[in-house]
Amino acid sequence: MDRTRRRLLAALGITGGGALGGCLRLTDSGEEASAAESTAARPSERSTAGTAAGTEPETGTESRTDGATISCTADTQPPTGAERFTHPFGDSRNSFAVPERDAPAEQPCLAWTQSLSGQANRVFTGPVVTGEHVILYSSREFRARRRTDGMVAWDGAGTPGGGLSKIRPVGMLDGNLLVSGQNRRTYDLMLVAIDDTGSAAKSAVVYEAVGLNDAHIPTGRVVGDRVYLVSSDSANEETRVLAYDWADGAVVWEKPIGGVDLRLEDMGADADAVVITSDETVEGKNNVWALASDDGSVRWSTRLPVGEGVPVLDDSHLYLPIEGYDSDSVTSQVRAMSKATGDVAWTFEVQNPPRTGVSVDDERVYLVAGNQLYAVDSDTGSPEWRFSPETGPEIRGDANGLPIVCRNTLLLGSAFSDEAPARVRAVNKTTGELRWSFGVDGTSVQSPIPVDGALYAVVEDRSEEDTRAVLYSFYK
Repeated sequence: MDRTRRRLLAALGITGGGALGGCLRLTDSGEEASAAESTAARPSERSTAGTAAGTEPETGTESRTDGATISCTADTQPPTGAERFTHPFGDSRNSFAVPERDAPAEQPCLAWTQSLSGQANRVFTGPVVTGEHVILYSSREFRARRRTDGMVAWDGAGTPGGGLSKIRPVGMLDGNLLVSGQNRRTYDLMLVAIDDTGSAAKSAVVYEAVGLNDAHIPTGRVVGDRVYLVSSDSANEETRVLAYDWADGAVVWEKPIGGVDLRLEDMGADADAVVITSDETVEGKNNVWALASDDGSVRWSTRLPVGEGVPVLDDSHLYLPIEGYDSDSVTSQVRAMSKATGDVAWTFEVQNPPRTGVSVDDERVYLVAGNQLYAVDSDTGSPEWRFSPETGPEIRGDANGLPIVCRNTLLLGSAFSDEAPARVRAVNKTTGELRWSFGVDGTSVQSPIPVDGALYAVVEDRSEEDTRAVLYSFYK
């Protein structure tokens, strides 16, 4: 995926600027107003349900609730706790799912907001949440903000990770934040584990550079004690996939799979398979690769028009959005493929497949296409229900707005709109019915991340010349 378009969270300011109990809003005079002074319009939402393709399901409507004007009291502020959100895509499989967690049954209260200054770049995707902090990334830096009030706890530049360039979030291991990057002094490729105080718990060189080069780790995932990484080294003109045992401090296996022109930039991994993809393909070369997790042997590879699609895995399948020429015909679909063989299990045809991917749990695949949220049986590809907002803002299928799957609920953000306020929605994942929704002051909002009863989401406002971004915390 193009690095300019695929930056992780945009650069964040060192100082806060929010206040407890209200969202920040600029009035006509330029002064900040409280959340109570901002309410959203209340058009209706539509939910449909069906069991087979071609069926015209029944349609129902529900009224929206008011905007996010309910402030939490002092004794209902979000706590820290044992739950984590270990990767911006949810987990190593990119499932965007935490199926063991309950989402709020009704509209949560607004705990706090914090302004994120310096938001010149587009916010890309949701944060990593540790025991104490919400970690936000950019292409150059990362910062930890306290879960209790959103204030900056420490800046990545002041940690051992600050000595790295081309930083990428890899996941969490032993309760620590794991980042990859290139050592600015030696040019070696490294992993650094950072604890909740911003100190280094451990670091390791995973690839020794030969002279000055632009070697980098475009992507990686943590599965148990193993870290799976892609390394790209222009000096040696090669791309490798490797498995590193964090406990033993050794490379378990590494597999050269092509030149640097492969530009493999997205990965999904579990104990069975490692799948890597890229949209920047070279004529005649495959851009989707599936390797065995235990020894790195190549199971299969193929060439597909995946665009910016991120590989999403479950126990049996790989899911990818497909749009473009495939086998000499134009294809527009979500495709389920066998992780073991690459064989197509089923396809779900849509006019506008999701830009990034899908969300999955043990029963269904959830995808957003053309302002429609679909639930599809993960074994058969049969549609179960469809949800669509009747008015703006639209729901989105990119990494900012894919549904976050909870025990009984899907949490969604909204796409950019200069007409309707950004909106957070909660949808019953079994029936597709709207549980609740509320507006927030901005032009778009990420799907909120649920941790220990709190929800964290970044809201952007592009209505002015300079983009304004705010980190929100809601609590049930």
